[in-house]
Amino acid sequence: MMAFVPNGGPKKCNFGCLGFGECVKACPFDAIHIKNGVAVVDKEQCKACGKCIKACPKNLIELVPYDAKHAVQCSSQDKGKQVMTACKVGCIGCKMCERVCESGAVTVENNIAHIDQTKCTGCGACASGCPKGAIQMVRDREGFLYPQIGDGCVSCGHCAHVCPVLKQREVRDRPAAFAAWNADEAVRACSTAGGVFTALARYVLEGGGVVFGAALDEKLQVRHIAVKDPEELRLLRGAKPIQSELGETFQQVQRYLEQGRAVLFVGAPCQVDGLYRFLGEHPEKLLTCDFVCGGVGSPGVWARFVDSMTYVKRRPAVDVHFCDKQKGEKQRRFRVWFQGGGTFDAPLSRCQPGRGIMRRLFLRPCCYHCAYTNTNRPGDLTMGLYTGLPKEFYAQEQRGGVSVLLVNTVKGAHIFDQLPLKRERRTLEEAVA
Repeated sequence: MMAFVPNGGPKKCNFGCLGFGECVKACPFDAIHIKNGVAVVDKEQCKACGKCIKACPKNLIELVPYDAKHAVQCSSQDKGKQVMTACKVGCIGCKMCERVCESGAVTVENNIAHIDQTKCTGCGACASGCPKGAIQMVRDREGFLYPQIGDGCVSCGHCAHVCPVLKQREVRDRPAAFAAWNADEAVRACSTAGGVFTALARYVLEGGGVVFGAALDEKLQVRHIAVKDPEELRLLRGAKPIQSELGETFQQVQRYLEQGRAVLFVGAPCQVDGLYRFLGEHPEKLLTCDFVCGGVGSPGVWARFVDSMTYVKRRPAVDVHFCDKQKGEKQRRFRVWFQGGGTFDAPLSRCQPGRGIMRRLFLRPCCYHCAYTNTNRPGDLTMGLYTGLPKEFYAQEQRGGVSVLLVNTVKGAHIFDQLPLKRERRTLEEAVA
């Protein structure tokens, strides 16, 4: 923990820091200094003793986690018009951040936005939807992105309005469950499961649409990108159990929809829910597909592992397959290719990243109490690796990989019926077992 002092703003603000330095005098660790008339905390020196909190005459100081990268830098409880008259950087309680946050991590009380770090999924709906651009997604020590509310906040409340966690999701009918696989063996061979994603993406691209999904960048970090060419679908294939950075993906989806183009968005259920909250509707030309998610891994831990592989091999890694297939085997393998030749190949369950992910050692904090671990899915479709099939069910097909597919909406059912896939209806209980 560490002490945190909200920005004071101009002295016309009745809730701002007075700059008298009572907290400075009370701090036994020389962790607080007055800069430009406002108390500033040095987080490296702060020991979270709480003496500054007791000394502050205006009760502005609070303790926040050391790793916190997001905080509302305003303490005013005045209404928006009064705040804007006294200060250009104050929160006006507009509730924009509260509306867009899918995890309920942002709330506005007494005209001030508050962020609950343990609930935030990092979907970025609040940052994407902020009309003032006052929210930035900032990485913490583990590499996870969290919203940081900056000086431009006008307290409109839009972030709280779009936050998916704060909203009660619509309860849908039970989805229809299928075992499905692609008839193209080459596609299945380079897919984590049955190659359903490729068939779905090609359907959208052939209609002049755009596909958004997770890809590895030049540093092997996971980011969402837009694909318009079927040849580029290889970048999106394969499971990537590290949380992807969305960047401006939501805004890009919105622009393509406004152009009248069909869009397929594939992501974690919290990302799909966040996209819908950002858009404020379910556009007819938007098709969404969430995946069966066991939690998203730490980008920071993954970056350290990439660095360690580079150090050991004395050459940079250039490509990674987290869940590669070996012909005739059901067990997935972790494979890495290095610049100039050389590879690393091991069963996923026996390599460091695989063991960490399977044992849930470095997931995002909110993943340990995920709100999406049920069959009430936000996407039109849900896909994943089918692991509950009986041994006698197409044994040869299972060795090649079979996808579980949940059809959650009428739109999803309409698209699924048109895909060139082999399929068989299964019970929902078996599919989610």
